[in-house]
Amino acid sequence: MRDPLVLSLSRDGRTFDSARVVASCTTRPFGSAEQPNGCTPRHVIKAGAPGPQYPHAAVDPAGGAMYVTFSLNKEDIWVKRLALSEL
Repeated sequence: MRDPLVLSLSRDGRTFDSARVVASCTTRPFGSAEQPNGCTPRHVIKAGAPGPQYPHAAVDPAGGAMYVTFSLNKEDIWVKRLALSEL
């Protein structure tokens, strides 16, 4: 399982000195009303593992946020907004 999905941070691009969990099958919203099956796939998949995967991030400096998109179980697309001030 590819869990948790972690964002590693670096000020100089060489030394990654902090990390933040972006998504995990053990925390909300997975396993809640928004995603009642958690990270359990709705359909049988032949390749790959359940959980968050295929991440991509984009920074909006004017809005002070980073947006992380990822697939959940190759079935759903999620977008997570992270405030740059909290990173």
